Amino acid sequence: MKIQHWQIPLSKRFRALKLWFVIRSFGVKGLQNHIRNSVNLAEKFERLIMEDSRFEIPAARHLGLVVFRLIGDNELTEKLLKKLNLKGKIHCVPASLKRTTINDLMEDWDEIKTTADEVIKEKNEILITDKKSKMSLAGKIIIIIILNIFFFLVK
Repeated sequence: MKIQHWQIPLSKRFRALKLWFVIRSFGVKGLQNHIRNSVNLAEKFERLIMEDSRFEIPAARHLGLVVFRLIGDNELTEKLLKKLNLKGKIHCVPASLKRTTINDLMEDWDEIKTTADEVIKEKNEILITDKKSKMSLAGKIIIIIILNIFFFLVK
């Protein structure tokens, strides 16, 4: 029997195992307090957004998730998102609330495939570069060995 079969699997039968560990570590009260604290923070953040006339809340707050946008064109919100994420102090996640169509789905899938191709191409280029550098080093070693043999025979 292999050692890999001795572990607790995280299959469908053990999906609740992670939750069990959290409840066991923090207790039901600790988990409840954590969730309540997150909801309270989200409520406070939502109030801050509502007090600023430059922003709007297009969707209802759900637990700790607050959706907001700059009033005006979507481009403004996209620029805000990019600048916030580039600064690196906070991370915001983009979301689209319009109805998704099959065209949206196909465009997204094309983007995923194109980006996957780029990632694989970059990896292959690195592998080829590594092989070339290793082969050129091996070629130099062979040349050095041949030169040593030549000088040995000449003596």
